[in-house]
Amino acid sequence: MMKSSRSTFPFGQRVTITPAAHDALLQAGESVERYIDRFAQCDWGEVSAGQRASNGAAESTGAPVVGVYATSTEASIQIETLADRSRTVIRLAGKI
Repeated sequence: MMKSSRSTFPFGQRVTITPAAHDALLQAGESVERYIDRFAQCDWGEVSAGQRASNGAAESTGAPVVGVYATSTEASIQIETLADRSRTVIRLAGKI
């Protein structure tokens, strides 16, 4: 499993980004690495208190790990490492 040198949990075998999230980052003039670095350092961004608690317990409970971040153009980017830790998906928040 892939694990960032700064991460406290494995990201999975694949990290993918949806076209919509990629476009939103391009429009904002921002790189995906900025948000991956925050996520890897357990900075979950703008998630609820319940999600923050779930993220904190995810290693022992096997729950997904989710972060949500606002770009400079106010698009919401969601990063989620799946519960089985097989992959991490970057997408616009609220989009599948």
